[in-house]
Amino acid sequence: MVISQDVTELKRTQGEVVAAQRMAAVGTLAAGIAHEIDTPIQFVSHSTQFLREATADVFRVVEASQSVRQLVDAGPKTPELEAALHKVDQAEAKPICRIYIGACRAHSTRASMA
Repeated sequence: MVISQDVTELKRTQGEVVAAQRMAAVGTLAAGIAHEIDTPIQFVSHSTQFLREATADVFRVVEASQSVRQLVDAGPKTPELEAALHKVDQAEAKPICRIYIGACRAHSTRASMA
């Protein structure tokens, strides 16, 4: 007595499973590569946004400083001049602190990517 079984369908199915596993591995690898490419791009994008905002703050400080200079040039110290000097002192602190904090953050991010 001879018993035989057709394994053609089984082998074809096994081949399809192996091919599907390979495709899944390639997809995982591609996703990892895309993530590694996207991370530096996000870093540059966030840094650019920060610089844009910090620059706008610095321009506001420059404009305030110019107003103070005009008051100083116009005559003796007045309550308006004192108020303007105080406003400039307050305005200068924020962008300088933001730029310093941003630079520190960028440095630590860059160091962690190395």
